[in-house]
Amino acid sequence: MTGYNNSDLTDDPNAGSVMEFTELTDSFYDNVAIAAIDMSDWSSDQYFWIDVKYAGTIGRVGAWDACSDADCPDQTNCCTNNKTEFASPGYLVDVETRTAKRLFDIDNAEDTLNVQIDYRLCGSFDPDTIASQYGATRETP
Repeated sequence: MTGYNNSDLTDDPNAGSVMEFTELTDSFYDNVAIAAIDMSDWSSDQYFWIDVKYAGTIGRVGAWDACSDADCPDQTNCCTNNKTEFASPGYLVDVETRTAKRLFDIDNAEDTLNVQIDYRLCGSFDPDTIASQYGATRETP
């Protein structure tokens, strides 16, 4: 599990948006448990709940976003590297910093979080229903 800040352009070049939704509001960030998964897992695991066990606490996040090496701020393959750091083939759960604070009391997750976790992929959710509650807009192709 790693962390990222979805409203900081230096950490996320697509700040303020996730894969298919834009105009994320403070209310969205404050109430929706956001995580990114590796781009290679996006087509199969998008909009699934993921139970994460970290430091004895289980928190549930939603796969709203995907981590792509092209978006790494340090010009490395950070997503691929983080995915395989603790296991092969590995699974990346990149938790948005406000979600990490709410669920696990982690400050500055984007700068501090890089740990092995236990996780469980659970059922899917309807992103449109959740997004509409908090003013996020689905991008149109």
